[in-house]
Amino acid sequence: MSNGEKIPPNDIEAAILNDDIFDQALVIGEGRSHLSALLVLNSDNWFSLAKTHKLDGFDANSLNDKILHLDIISRLRRLLHDFASYAKIRRVTLKLEPWTAENNLLTPTMKIKRSQVIAHHKVDIEKMYS
Repeated sequence: MSNGEKIPPNDIEAAILNDDIFDQALVIGEGRSHLSALLVLNSDNWFSLAKTHKLDGFDANSLNDKILHLDIISRLRRLLHDFASYAKIRRVTLKLEPWTAENNLLTPTMKIKRSQVIAHHKVDIEKMYS
């Protein structure tokens, strides 16, 4: 991070994935003032969550709802309560399209290609830091 703290993203990502609402997670913060996360939601659980927030689960714009984001940040705080205070997620980008080997965002062994995912979501990442 820009403050010199070093945070292993894999530990945070593994903790995030303990919540069934998330299928994939990528924590971002290298050279940045705070951590953010790209989160792929579980499509089955998304519709239940959307209904809870009175959102249209079929409308991609629902993923940008401010109240939804506050709920997700709250979930993340609970999941990451054992981590240091500087290792908290402050902003999120929510997606439904999974990262796959076919879209070149996962390796054939199903590992996230961090640099590819970051490049693919560059605009979303910049929005989280603007």
